[in-house]
Amino acid sequence: MFQKYWNNPIEGLIETVNFGGDCDTTGAIYGSLCGAKNGMIFPAKWIEPLKDFEKIKKIADRIFELKV
Repeated sequence: MFQKYWNNPIEGLIETVNFGGDCDTTGAIYGSLCGAKNGMIFPAKWIEPLKDFEKIKKIADRIFELKV
């Protein structure tokens, strides 16, 4: 899915989690790969309802800064 939806990560994420099987794990892996490639890809309407989003983002940014 990552290769198939290389230029459309949101569509790929939706296809991945709806594919079946262990879709929560494959969705997490797909999302991680897309995040590494594209940064934050989620639409604002998906993020707004999250509790403590700013705290989560700050932690993620600190992890991202650790890259070599």
